[in-house]
Amino acid sequence: MVERAELLASEMLTNAIVHAGGEADLRLKWSAETLRMTVWDSSMAPPGIRPLTAGGESGRGLHLLRLLADRWSHYPLTGERWGPASKVVWCEISRTPPAAWA
Repeated sequence: MVERAELLASEMLTNAIVHAGGEADLRLKWSAETLRMTVWDSSMAPPGIRPLTAGGESGRGLHLLRLLADRWSHYPLTGERWGPASKVVWCEISRTPPAAWA
């Protein structure tokens, strides 16, 4: 579980830093045998899944998220309550890895 958490947190934060071009924040919450990782960034643009290429050095983050997280999604923050418009990308993993990881 620790390896999955490290990899997914790293991918989500890297995406936020590289693609949003502003501030980013990672929050973790452990509850009922599930770890929820939430990354906020300063862009409202939704995350986009790129086609994988054999020699590509980027574009794998969301593919890994889809493969290794139990659940994941994103939602925009409109800026009315939370300050400037932005978004949140989150995922959840449990102690038991998905079949693809085992």
